[in-house]
Amino acid sequence: MSLAERVAEEMAERLGDLVGYSVRLETKRSDQTRLEFVTTGVLLRRIQSDPLLKDITHILVDEVHERDMNTYESSSCLHYSPQRFFNDVTP
Repeated sequence: MSLAERVAEEMAERLGDLVGYSVRLETKRSDQTRLEFVTTGVLLRRIQSDPLLKDITHILVDEVHERDMNTYESSSCLHYSPQRFFNDVTP
């Protein structure tokens, strides 16, 4: 059972409605999806197409200890674009 399946089950939701996922060429989501699990490769493609990730409010990164190029690149992109996350914050 995937993490997305487990979370959808615990929320009593159908997978692909409120909870979805995108892994390589497989996607199960809808316009109602509010929580989507993605791989670092999918995250990188989204960053390339929308560097400010305008439609995303939160990003949780798991399995960072599995050091691969996608993890390094996505972490760098997120680290070096703090204006995306802190635009509305005033000191």
